[in-house]
Amino acid sequence: RNLTLNGGGGSIGACGNDLDIDSGEGGVLTAFALGDIDINEVSGDLRVDAAISFGAVNLMALAGSIVDGNEGSGPNVSGASSILIAGGSIGAARDSLDTSVGGLEARAFEGGIWIDNTVDLIIGGLSELEGVSASGDVVIVNLGSILVEENVSGANVVLKAVESAGGNEDITIGDGAVVTGGGVVQLLAGDDFLLSEGGVVD
Repeated sequence: RNLTLNGGGGSIGACGNDLDIDSGEGGVLTAFALGDIDINEVSGDLRVDAAISFGAVNLMALAGSIVDGNEGSGPNVSGASSILIAGGSIGAARDSLDTSVGGLEARAFEGGIWIDNTVDLIIGGLSELEGVSASGDVVIVNLGSILVEENVSGANVVLKAVESAGGNEDITIGDGAVVTGGGVVQLLAGDDFLLSEGGVVD
């Protein structure tokens, strides 16, 4: 069943006290709020049509994956920042989760992470989760710069800042941040690649 949640000028759920939902098999989530959105899917995959906020959009699905539920018609997640946690995968190799967020942390315990983002992105610095990690591949494609402030790890890791006429498509690995892959690590900057003195690519 499809769920539509409207928090109006307030929030949906709260940090540390997520709103628990059960969208059922094939159900799709749509959520709007001026404040933060904190939602936990308790059964199976969380299929996201659109979760849109002026604050944070934090989604969890420990019993499944967080996947694109709108077949390409706009971002699945739009907000100032997002924390995404899934027992399976986040996005899919053939259908990335579409986001428009300035800050990101993500964890996929038994799968990969595939995200297409549309604004300058900072990885890390949001919570105790620390950066982005997956047991499978991590592929983040961004229309803008990427600043890695906390660790990024996966079976293979691809971070891509897509080149455009506007410039500013840098990838920066911050001091103390480690980007590591069990296989291949690709850092594809549209403009400059910057490795801070304490940053590591392994």
